[in-house]
Amino acid sequence: GPAPQDASAHREWALRHVASGVWVAAQRPLFAAVRLAQGLFLTGGVAVAPETMADAFYYSAYFVTALYIGVAEWAIRQDARPK
Repeated sequence: GPAPQDASAHREWALRHVASGVWVAAQRPLFAAVRLAQGLFLTGGVAVAPETMADAFYYSAYFVTALYIGVAEWAIRQDARPK
């Protein structure tokens, strides 16, 4: 099997890789929730403007990506702590 160092480095790589790719699974429901909130709270056709929809899409993507990467880095650091 791989040396413990190699396994640890691979685990770190895998966590970062998954975090940077799987964010989209959480972004979609968050986007739907943001669009619902926009529909409830924005008036005068603002909620259906393309710019508003784009803002909901991109900001929910930014948020979820940062969250997933942050959690992955936290998990890596927890694993690296002396036991």
